[in-house]
Amino acid sequence: MVFGAVGCYITLVDGNWSGVAIRLAVDVGFLAIALLSIAIRLPFTLQYARESVDHEITLLPGFTRANYILTWAWTGAMVLMLVADILMIYLPSLPLWIGLAIAFAARNGAMYFTRWYPQYRRAKYGPPVAAATKS
Repeated sequence: MVFGAVGCYITLVDGNWSGVAIRLAVDVGFLAIALLSIAIRLPFTLQYARESVDHEITLLPGFTRANYILTWAWTGAMVLMLVADILMIYLPSLPLWIGLAIAFAARNGAMYFTRWYPQYRRAKYGPPVAAATKS
């Protein structure tokens, strides 16, 4: 949805966007989705988690909480990626690799946390309690 909206805007309205401006628009879109999903009490990781675990696990009380934590982790990563984009726009003398490194580290950190956290919950509360996703 975000990619489609940005693509349509660039194609139909203003095709003179830089790569950094496109990344900024995409990051803002994903951040908005993440925050909206938290606001309406349906963390965006919930859909993916429900598809990747047994139904019995989705009924456990810690399942939803684990997905809120995962969604907040991804939201934090998106904020860091947004900061990297803003740095690239407002500090053009900054080497490109710095912005890319921040974005890469934020995304990979969120991916690592998404794999680690369900295992941590299983170890802390016993299997299969509150497992949010399968590795």
